[in-house]
Amino acid sequence: MKKIFLIILVILSFTVAVVAQDAVNYTQLLNQGKQQYDQGNYPAAIEHWEAAREGFNQEDDLLGESQALIYLTWVYQDTFDWIKATETIQESIRLLSTQQPNLLLAQALNTQGNVELAMGKTQSALTSWETAEKVYTLLEDEQGIKGSKINQAQALKELGYYRLACDKLLESLEITQVKCNNFNLVEWEKHQDNYHSELEAIAIHALGVNFQNTGNYSLAQSLLESSLDIFKKLDIPTQISTNLTSLGNNALGLKATDIALNYYQQAIAVGLNNLEPELKLLNLLIQLEQPQEARDLIESITEQIQQLPPSRHNLYLQINLAQSWLKLLAVTANNNDSKYLAEVLAQVLVKAQDLGDTNSQAYALITLGKLYEQNQQLTEAERLTQQALELGISINASEIISQSQWQLARILAQQGKVEEGIIANQAAIEILAQQRQDLVAVESQIQFNFIEEIEPIYRHLIGLLLQPSASQDNLKQARQVLESLQIAKLDNFFNTPCLTAKPQSIEELDTTAVVIYPIILADRLEVVTSFPDGILTNYRTNLPEDKIETILREYRSYLNPVASNQNRLIISEQIYDWLIQPIEKQLEEAKIKNLVFVLDGYLRNIPLAALYDGEKYLIEKYNLAIAPSLQLLESDSTNLTDQKALVAGLSESRQGFSPLPGVETEVREISANISSQVLLNQDFTTINIANKINSASFPIIHLATHGQFSSQYKDTFLITWDSQLDINQLSQVLTNREISEAKPIELLVLSACQTAKGDRRAALGLAGLAVRSGARSTIATLWSVNDASSAILIGKFYQNLTQEKVTKAQALRQAQVAMLEDENYNHPYYWSSFILLGNWF
Repeated sequence: MKKIFLIILVILSFTVAVVAQDAVNYTQLLNQGKQQYDQGNYPAAIEHWEAAREGFNQEDDLLGESQALIYLTWVYQDTFDWIKATETIQESIRLLSTQQPNLLLAQALNTQGNVELAMGKTQSALTSWETAEKVYTLLEDEQGIKGSKINQAQALKELGYYRLACDKLLESLEITQVKCNNFNLVEWEKHQDNYHSELEAIAIHALGVNFQNTGNYSLAQSLLESSLDIFKKLDIPTQISTNLTSLGNNALGLKATDIALNYYQQAIAVGLNNLEPELKLLNLLIQLEQPQEARDLIESITEQIQQLPPSRHNLYLQINLAQSWLKLLAVTANNNDSKYLAEVLAQVLVKAQDLGDTNSQAYALITLGKLYEQNQQLTEAERLTQQALELGISINASEIISQSQWQLARILAQQGKVEEGIIANQAAIEILAQQRQDLVAVESQIQFNFIEEIEPIYRHLIGLLLQPSASQDNLKQARQVLESLQIAKLDNFFNTPCLTAKPQSIEELDTTAVVIYPIILADRLEVVTSFPDGILTNYRTNLPEDKIETILREYRSYLNPVASNQNRLIISEQIYDWLIQPIEKQLEEAKIKNLVFVLDGYLRNIPLAALYDGEKYLIEKYNLAIAPSLQLLESDSTNLTDQKALVAGLSESRQGFSPLPGVETEVREISANISSQVLLNQDFTTINIANKINSASFPIIHLATHGQFSSQYKDTFLITWDSQLDINQLSQVLTNREISEAKPIELLVLSACQTAKGDRRAALGLAGLAVRSGARSTIATLWSVNDASSAILIGKFYQNLTQEKVTKAQALRQAQVAMLEDENYNHPYYWSSFILLGNWF
């Protein structure tokens, strides 16, 4: 369900082309009706236009009659008389179709599209607007072509074709050199001063909303500010209010709640009775845990919303209000409110049925089903949700189907119908997998985001599959679902598919490794393990998710050298018991050397090497690697002794970051062991590193510079001498290198980076870069390590790596153990931050 906005593109022509002299009075009637329409006097407008229509009909003036029918459609649409609106515009198009293509036909087709979209007939609306564009093209009407493209973009978005919608908006702005996947701030700055009209501002606003929905908030901010500036210059209050609301949504995406509040209040202050900023403000108040303020606003919105006539847009507003109300009821249970809300949703359902809007019916049923689920009236909740599912299937609406299946899975599971719940949950995920490229491109009107709405669907299914004494089939399926989730999270991070190279499963690469998959669920930590014989096992720790994360955070804080060693070892041993102790004996008996972890949640932010069994650290017993997903790229396992490295680093302070004097030592150590081309300090510019990577084949790329990994790709970057190299720029350089068929990057080392503080999902940025770059293996640091100790460890790593038959995992382990044995650097702070992602050979 998405926010509806109608772009009513009608290039007004108040003088009907070539009207006979005795029809002048009828033309005057048209203009008089237009005056009444503009004043809101709809009955008088209808009277004038009906009279004009009859007069033109008597004179056999098809163009005049068609113009009158178009005008009448406007008023029927504004008064929500959809039957008359449909019949009238169809008659106009029938008359015009007997003539040569003309402006009126294009206008009629645009008007028909508006009616169809308002009635929920989105595919029909798209067809009408595509036909209108063809007519405008024949007439060489540039404004008409632009407007039709904007309308098509709205329909495409309604149908779920988000990227096509975005590209269509670029076309409307005559930006044809790039597609949306490659559109950025630099490209926008080339064009932003070229636009001045309302139509162009509408397209810019829609484009900004698109990039906001895909997480590119900086680009969205620039676009939305540009459209707002145009609307203000043109003094169009309705558009100003809508634009301010979108800027508030963007501020929320940037976690700037105070700025969001200000934007919403500005939008409300425009004073147009626009409910959308009020609904956004309501959601924010609930999020900020201000229940009384939220309840007061609900009462105000309810009074206004009940006065609205039926249309899809207004029904969506009511459903949006109901969804917000449900959130409030979840924390402030009130039986009277629940009963009233059920009545409101039942009324919405009746209005949607009268309108013939299947989408609105389905969303009303889903929301009503959720209300019954929340009140533990599960039988009725199941019935309502099943009805919504059937409606979604009848119109092939994938979002409705996936939401219904997900809700049904929860309801069935709560009734103890586990197998049925699994089937429904699987169906929801299958649809999400089909939509993987567009998972995050859903408009915020439906309160649909990845962390809150997508990820729980995967985790719920994993929880159902991992019951005590789970079968091998269920264990394998749980692992597959986890794989789908990991890939979806990476795609969500970049807003584009990450796994573009041909993957190979871990078991195919190393038949002697044990793979460990910890999965954090709401009520427990599940661990699935795969031994070389292919048998899967699982075990669990019954702790709530928030308690698990608290312990992991404490462990991370105790890795500071000034913290208590005793507390660190106690917590480290506790986590070891969760992950390793249940299979410790099996590992010893099978003489396992390699442990590969596919980590989940905050576990990505902790150093596994420093887990403690009471006597030894994990790194003292095993070679360790982390797989961002359950699949890896094939690796060239030849020795790296004779391979060349590109080494770039900063030892001097740049852009407010502290100097790294140890980088010079680090560079010398690398060069002493492997043939290297060095870019140090002034030579390490963004252009130089890009040119070097693309111009020559370096199996090893080592970057010794400040950097940060974050769950937001805009906050994931590396520092060069002249700028910040963001993750998209770096991954694009590395990906282009693979496209050019240069020898693949066997090892990417990032030796002075850290995960963003306070970001529980920060290591996702590291995993995303590791996968999307195409590098076979990546070594990076979870925190910025002591400069001198880092240089020593890196030197030992490369020295080990040049030895015959030493894998990357062995080389790193030997370097870390050597540091552990050095009394100056034996604390885990100095050596456990280094992690190996990807291939460990």
